Amino acid sequence: MPSIPWEPGNNVSSLLEILEVEAAPSFAAGQLTIDGVSQAELEAAAAEYQANPETWYLAPMREKKSNHLQKQTNEFVSARYSPHVREMLHALLSEAALLNMPNRIAYLVTLLDWCKAVALENITADQRVELATTREEIEAVTLDLSALAALDPGITIKAAILIGD
Repeated sequence: MPSIPWEPGNNVSSLLEILEVEAAPSFAAGQLTIDGVSQAELEAAAAEYQANPETWYLAPMREKKSNHLQKQTNEFVSARYSPHVREMLHALLSEAALLNMPNRIAYLVTLLDWCKAVALENITADQRVELATTREEIEAVTLDLSALAALDPGITIKAAILIGD
């Protein structure tokens, strides 16, 4: 069975992509084993992987981290304002704009401003991921939304409807 030394955390998917196989690798005692390829093919793929960390390791790691940060941001907002509530608030904002209701607009815009602040935190973290040049730098990027939790304006559908200007 062809096997190579493999560090935990390395991107096995990239190695399989280099090999152009859809095998199920196994990992034991620091060794990665992939059926369906020769030892020479596995070693050549490992050499390509090691020679191009940006392509085979860092870029996929950045993408995975960015996706995680986006998911974290979406969950943060959705925990406070479900998609249904956001749709209703959007409809109320549209109505307020059509009917020239500046007080309702001002109320709902506070939520938009808060959402933009949350998005900006995500964008800032994502930029740090894009600029990271090592595994450790990518892993170190976190998204702390606790300060924004305290700034949540607490907008409700009921309160927006009751603002009739």
